[in-house]
Amino acid sequence: MSSAADPASDDYQYQPLEHATQQIRLVTLLDPLENDDAIRLDINVFEISEAPPYTALSYVWGPPPSNSAVYITNGRLEIRKNLYTFFTEFRKCCGKTPSDQYLWIDQLCIDQSNTSERNHQVQMMSDIYSKATSVIAWLGDGSDKADGVDAHGCNMFKNTYDAACVWKDSGDPVALAYILHSEYFRRLWIVQEFILARQIRVLVKGVWLANDTRGWECRFGTLDHCLQRSVPKSAYNIICKSSLRRTGEFIHLDIFAALDRYVGNECVDPRDRVYGLLGLVRVDQRVTVDYEKSNDQLYMDVILVTLRNQCLEKPAEAKSPEIRSLTLWWKAAFAMDITWARKTSFRSEFWKIWRSDTLGRFRGHACPITAIGLEKAATTGCQVDRFWFDFQGTRHFIYCTDEIATLADETELLLLDDWEKYVPRADADETS
Repeated sequence: MSSAADPASDDYQYQPLEHATQQIRLVTLLDPLENDDAIRLDINVFEISEAPPYTALSYVWGPPPSNSAVYITNGRLEIRKNLYTFFTEFRKCCGKTPSDQYLWIDQLCIDQSNTSERNHQVQMMSDIYSKATSVIAWLGDGSDKADGVDAHGCNMFKNTYDAACVWKDSGDPVALAYILHSEYFRRLWIVQEFILARQIRVLVKGVWLANDTRGWECRFGTLDHCLQRSVPKSAYNIICKSSLRRTGEFIHLDIFAALDRYVGNECVDPRDRVYGLLGLVRVDQRVTVDYEKSNDQLYMDVILVTLRNQCLEKPAEAKSPEIRSLTLWWKAAFAMDITWARKTSFRSEFWKIWRSDTLGRFRGHACPITAIGLEKAATTGCQVDRFWFDFQGTRHFIYCTDEIATLADETELLLLDDWEKYVPRADADETS
């Protein structure tokens, strides 16, 4: 029997986390009250190093609005339907583990209205998921039908739940191929959550599909050629990389390699194309999470990290410049509202800056460019957008111009011909 919890309940008020340390919140799903099937929770704060064994949830938020109520102590909080369905199914689910007493769930464990806290917790995300005893990959209630499945045999399933039941009972690889078309595997945030898990447990409605997916990729060897082609590349990649993580063979990626590899995965906020993958990126190449920054400024943060990384490479280890590729990737991934002229100017000028006869002379040393930014055009007057970079204590500008624009102060631009006086030639023993 269902009865409404106290409708007069106030909205739940979060107690602030201490950002100077690594504090996290953990959720406990409470038993239902008699004659009341409302979802009731408890939330406690822990230092992550002192937290009890806990399980992290990896899932798709799903579309707004957040209009499903859960109750925490004396407060009420609205969450989205997919998470509410998880709680409904999970509390009656068999096969729970001791660590499931405490759950880390971003929608509840982060005060989503507090940008500073979001920044702090997203920066910690790789620690949160890698230190969890296990991660539950929640694929939903299974009512969704797979898109793009046209291989022989896949049309036998009514929906994902039907395929999950067949996989659970018989291990039919055709059912697995169908499951891998779930929306879950198309999302960007789940990539690092799935890969960084010590143990991944896959749940569809009340059906546990796996306690460890290391054997899943072996199943692909039993698929016929047609069915192999039907398995989404992104899902296959995620499963294989997660297996490497749990066998100790996973290697963190250069930032551009991570961004490029998962450019096809979906997210709502374009900035999450960077922030959502930081756990897969080498520590020295991670940008600082800041949701106050614009897409443009985040772009330049990534450019600066890339320049610094390329500078620190020794000349003998130098790779081909990635700045041009990174800019083209950003254009495709962000669909930024930015003029063709600005994209062209920034791409060509910053790539030229990294040419071997300019900034490339600093290979093996600290990058002399210490900051990069963008100044937007004024709403009146003739001022145009311009990029700037601080080079050895001096700020220089790159103007965003088109064929008809004229500038009275172009002399502020650091001309590439003038780099000789700024960039010293490396000594012979430094380049040998």
